[in-house]
Amino acid sequence: MRSSLDVLDELESTNGRLAKEAILKREKDNETLKQIFHAALNPYIVFFISKFSRQRPQPAVRGSEQVDSDMVGFIQFLYSLSRREVVGNAAKSALEAFLSQSTAQEQKWMERIVLKNLRVGVKD
Repeated sequence: MRSSLDVLDELESTNGRLAKEAILKREKDNETLKQIFHAALNPYIVFFISKFSRQRPQPAVRGSEQVDSDMVGFIQFLYSLSRREVVGNAAKSALEAFLSQSTAQEQKWMERIVLKNLRVGVKD
C-alpha cells in the first residue's frame, strides 16, 4: 500500500492532465490525501506562519500507515494554528519540532502544505 506522500510524489513527477486525473481517480478513497489537499488548497484556512527554519530530517523509513498517521496528526496541528490556539514564536517552534521529527519526504510535503503550494499541478 502506498502512502499519501508517495501519491503526491507521483503526481509531482507525472506530466499531463489525463495522467494526473487517472491517479486522482485511483486514489479517490484516500482520506489522508483528501485532508492534505483540503489543508493546502483551501484559501479560507490560514496557518499564520510563513517563515520557519529547515530542520535536519530523520533518516528512519516508516511504513505507509505510519506516514499517513503522522500526516493526519500534522494536519490537526495546522488546524490548531488556524484557530489561533498556538501563536507567534510558540507556533513557529512547534512547527519546527514537527519538522525535526520527520523524514525528508515528510518535511518536503509538510513545508509545501504550510506554504499552501503543493506544486503538483492539481487545483481545486
